[in-house]
Amino acid sequence: ELAAHLKRAKLYAAAEAVHARAADGAPTEPRVWLEYAKSQEERGNYEGAQSVLRSGRAHCPRDEALAIRSIGVHERRGELDAARALVGGWPREPIEGAWRVLLEGALVDARAGDAEAARATFQMLLCGATGYGPVWLEACRFEQRCERHHEALRVAEAGLLHLPRYGPLWFLALRLHEAIGAPADRMLASRALVARGVRSLCKDCVWKLHFMLAQAEEQAGSLARARDEFEAAAAACAPILRWKVWVGWARAEVMHGEFDAAEAMLVRASAESPPKVRVTVAIEQARLRELRGDADGARALLYERVDAAEAEADAGAAALSV
Repeated sequence: ELAAHLKRAKLYAAAEAVHARAADGAPTEPRVWLEYAKSQEERGNYEGAQSVLRSGRAHCPRDEALAIRSIGVHERRGELDAARALVGGWPREPIEGAWRVLLEGALVDARAGDAEAARATFQMLLCGATGYGPVWLEACRFEQRCERHHEALRVAEAGLLHLPRYGPLWFLALRLHEAIGAPADRMLASRALVARGVRSLCKDCVWKLHFMLAQAEEQAGSLARARDEFEAAAAACAPILRWKVWVGWARAEVMHGEFDAAEAMLVRASAESPPKVRVTVAIEQARLRELRGDADGARALLYERVDAAEAEADAGAAALSV
């Protein structure tokens, strides 16, 4: 905390001295070394950061976070062989203490363009670390970036068998369905996937599946189906996030020329949105007015929202001063 305060005051030398004393006083505490290295990176001193991390790994040789940060610094410095050597020397067992480091190694190879090496590491992880969602997700994204969409979907489906409650994998699988096959087949597959996901996921994730399917239905030209999915998303959504559903619904209505329905959705979004995002909703409302040929009304709405935001800021400042 003292080091952070000194950095905010731009007393970098004093902050570094505090970090050094903390490392000397608690050399077996990984967080101390991580914060010390972070302070070096923030100043662009990657060589110093790597030196700190090397010392940290000497005192905490099996700490994943220190190893992953070291790999990242090696990569930023273009030292790919050193990054790979660190990954290659990491014990494979137990997998609970190895998969994050191995995953980082696969991502380094992927970013470096070595798809063969990355795929080999991903395959090893998919066989030995089946219970970890990020492994499946990153392997799927890797195949997607390689434009092997069918393989990416195969990986996603295999992951969902192991982790049926892992939301990010459902969302990515839905995106992959939208990219594969004829339009009619894509929509049938997407609807089936969402039906499965609704039975597996918690309510906090279900709304997003409905929302994504609603967007896909609109893009496929079925506004009626899109409306049904938006309604289902709103019903499953937490109240604080419901404004996002109304804005998405409004955009879908605009794409089909249903300006009155879009305006009604944006009114609901404005009424239910938290103060911090009301400007976002106001911009959507102004764009709609502009589309309807009411440029003056659009300007007036934006000026009104700016005045309201300034009044809210003044009120907040007054409350703090009291």
